[in-house]
Amino acid sequence: MGKKSIFIMLLIILMTIMVSCGKDSGDAEGKKEDTAVESVTIYSSVRKTGQYPESFVITLSEAAKAGVALKAEDFKLEGNAGMWGSNETRPFTAEFESVKTEGSSVILVPKDFPEKLFYVRDFKVTCSKDDAPSFTDKDVTEIFTEVADDFTTVTKKDGAAFDYHLYTPEKTENMPVVVVFHGYGDTSNLLTCRTAVDWAEPDNQAVRPCYVIAPVIDDDTYYSARESVFRPLKELLDKMTEEGKADPDRIYVMGNSFGGMSSIEFAELYPDTVAGILALCPALNYSPKAVENLDKMKGIPIWFAHAQHDGTIPAQYSRSAVDKLEKLGAKEVRFTEYTDEEMNAAGADSAPDSTYSYHHVELAVMEDDAYKEWLFSLNKQDTGAGGDPFYITPITDEIFERIYGLSFKEDCTLPREDLRYLHVLHKDLDGNEHEGEMIVNVHIAEDVLDILKKLYEADYPIERIRLVDEYGADDEASMQDNNSSSFNFRFVSHTTRISKHGLGLAVDINPLYNPYIKTVDGKGSVEPAGGEPYVDRTADFPYKIDENDLCYRLFTEKGFEWGGAWKNSKDYQHFEIPSEKIGNWYP
Repeated sequence: MGKKSIFIMLLIILMTIMVSCGKDSGDAEGKKEDTAVESVTIYSSVRKTGQYPESFVITLSEAAKAGVALKAEDFKLEGNAGMWGSNETRPFTAEFESVKTEGSSVILVPKDFPEKLFYVRDFKVTCSKDDAPSFTDKDVTEIFTEVADDFTTVTKKDGAAFDYHLYTPEKTENMPVVVVFHGYGDTSNLLTCRTAVDWAEPDNQAVRPCYVIAPVIDDDTYYSARESVFRPLKELLDKMTEEGKADPDRIYVMGNSFGGMSSIEFAELYPDTVAGILALCPALNYSPKAVENLDKMKGIPIWFAHAQHDGTIPAQYSRSAVDKLEKLGAKEVRFTEYTDEEMNAAGADSAPDSTYSYHHVELAVMEDDAYKEWLFSLNKQDTGAGGDPFYITPITDEIFERIYGLSFKEDCTLPREDLRYLHVLHKDLDGNEHEGEMIVNVHIAEDVLDILKKLYEADYPIERIRLVDEYGADDEASMQDNNSSSFNFRFVSHTTRISKHGLGLAVDINPLYNPYIKTVDGKGSVEPAGGEPYVDRTADFPYKIDENDLCYRLFTEKGFEWGGAWKNSKDYQHFEIPSEKIGNWYP
């Protein structure tokens, strides 16, 4: 190799070394020094007004461990927060109520944090005594949110037909499902309010275990294409039912604002799916179609709630919907309207903007267990949800108010829980259709409902089926009006034994034309007064019950005894459960 070649090679090696050294030197000079804060973790929860930080956990490097005693007043937070429906921000500050140092961690607990955490755009926390634990939002590595993190998030990216959050209860078979629709623009629906997460709270799951489905609907879809979410949601519910996860008789829908409107729309599309609805300030002014189609869900129990001075969705829209449903003969419609004082007490005036305005009636509703208890009392097998006019319900507070002190006497020893309310249809002698109500014992409710439905389908005439309470719980007045009934609490004369009507285990049908005939003090007695023309059972007259009668056959096939077959007296209107069977229920 020539001298020139050797020189060139040495020159190349020298330049390579210089470049390499220069690169290392330059990196060393430009490299950012290790910061004192290694990470910041925020632990948050969803309170009644949304997501708030409960603590900031600052992890410091070994070299930067706090060397001085720190106090809460040494720290201050300054930041900027956004607001619903706007790109503008506003500055805010926050103080801390406590600070605790554990090894290389500093734990800060904020005091009255003024903003929802997910609205916070940026912030910095400074420590006046030691700069080491100072940090900004860019240092935050994780945010944990109690309960909300227990939901599984499913998205279209995962192959789903729509985006949603799903909470799965501890027991996973044949469970109720609560579908919670969020308000317009509230796509952070697990964090904006408690309508979804409240159902997943441990306290609620302990008494009302259920699945919770919280669809996430973008603004454009929510405004004009909601059915594109309703259809796959229905398919998801059907799939959960087929897999044995969801109880098809206990699927409930609820929501606030657009969510309340969507709850009604979904029920109108799928009335056979929904067992009950909570419609909170429903945005019905955005859906004339929902108002037009209310008749499609009139068989589904619904509870409206609205603030009296809701400035976004006027309460009149709920009032009008309630009025229309009642005129349509809806089976159960409830409405609660909150005053300004009640809304303020619930937190409506607690924010610097309209975030918690009177529009957010969920602030009051989700704090009141009465709504949850009512919703979970509904079962399609009992309520006839889906539009069936033949249905059974427990004795609700509304029904109890109608019967207490009348058929349900003050000394009534039969538990309210042992009774059921029946809603039926029946036809009179001219074929005119009427709604009917009857209260019976829970043990015979299904059988009596089935009998009355078959009588209706056969055009069997029953003149009236009303609660005896409409007659002041006066049996004689009820019978004289040819009213068919069952429960009316009383003891058997001169005993402490409850009569069969007092237990709701006897039913009287068309009593005026099928009188009770007995002997009292050696004389014949006919009840009710006016039933005398119908004592002769060989005569031909309307509404007569005999052993060839459909009513007789249906009741006796269900195990009832007919009073017309008694030996010493005759009660042609009367069907009762045999005493020996009652003894199994009430020893």
